[in-house]
Amino acid sequence: MYGDFQIEEITGLGGVKALSPEWDNLFDLCVEATPFQSPRWLVPWCAHLGAGDPYVIALRINGALAGIAPFMLKGDELVFMGTGVSDYLDILMKPGLERAGAFAVIERLAARQELWRRCDLQELKPGSALLSTGLPSGIRSRIMEREPCLYLELPPTIEEFAAMHRVNRRAGSARARARLERSGFLTIETADKARLEGFIDSFFTLHAKRWASLGLPGVLKGPEIMSFHTEAARGLLGSGMLRLYRMRYMGSDMAALYCLFRGKRVYAYLSGFDPALSKLSPGTHILKHAAEDSIRSGARVLDFLRGGEGYKYAWRPKEERNLNMVLERA
Repeated sequence: MYGDFQIEEITGLGGVKALSPEWDNLFDLCVEATPFQSPRWLVPWCAHLGAGDPYVIALRINGALAGIAPFMLKGDELVFMGTGVSDYLDILMKPGLERAGAFAVIERLAARQELWRRCDLQELKPGSALLSTGLPSGIRSRIMEREPCLYLELPPTIEEFAAMHRVNRRAGSARARARLERSGFLTIETADKARLEGFIDSFFTLHAKRWASLGLPGVLKGPEIMSFHTEAARGLLGSGMLRLYRMRYMGSDMAALYCLFRGKRVYAYLSGFDPALSKLSPGTHILKHAAEDSIRSGARVLDFLRGGEGYKYAWRPKEERNLNMVLERA
């Protein structure tokens, strides 16, 4: 017992998968949690990218799951599940129990120091309860800033968004986009269950083309990362959190944009486009379409996620920084 919590430790991929239905129900209650904390994202990560041993601390009250701290042990280092491919990470606690849950998790880690030498907890939002919880004796922490996370506040209407866009010179020409759309040769579609596999293939191909034109491999190189995204996309689509867009011009794939959607926030995760059509600003056009589609769906924030790339600043976004919390034995 840790306060009002009963603590359960789950290890192994089989145990993580068995916990998934309860985890999914808890995630539904946590309206501020991001898609990167969903089992539909993290369980595929464990299966395809998690080079280590899953170690999950489950917090229960009267037997019901009230919180979960999903970790991966890599040798003697403990990290969050999803590290590397996820832009926001944290423990998941039933609303109202965040501070108590964070303290219980840290206490449990302190009691299990034989498992780890260092905990490297990346991509915590500034408001994470882990950052402000007290530390038991024998544990010290270091907190460091990470790269910027940029986001754009969306207006209630597409007309207001269009007015904002007109003064954004680097965001492309509204007239050019209108000409493309009137031509009848430009189409933008959103993946559904029947066509998901084809959309994913287009996304992988366009991402690889765009980065190959720069002499770089991109971040989707290798069968493991592709298998992860394929499995995660199926689960995320089934829960309504995936928005995978494909833009075609004259029957050929032009651009793809992989977005995650939850609550009032849409996350522009990864994209790709055909560099042979770069003069038509495909990346800008498909991002504008995603923003407009999100406004129609009630979103109020377009999150560009990690990284300070120039095209993001062209939209005049606001900026926050995630934090990295490192726990070590004192």
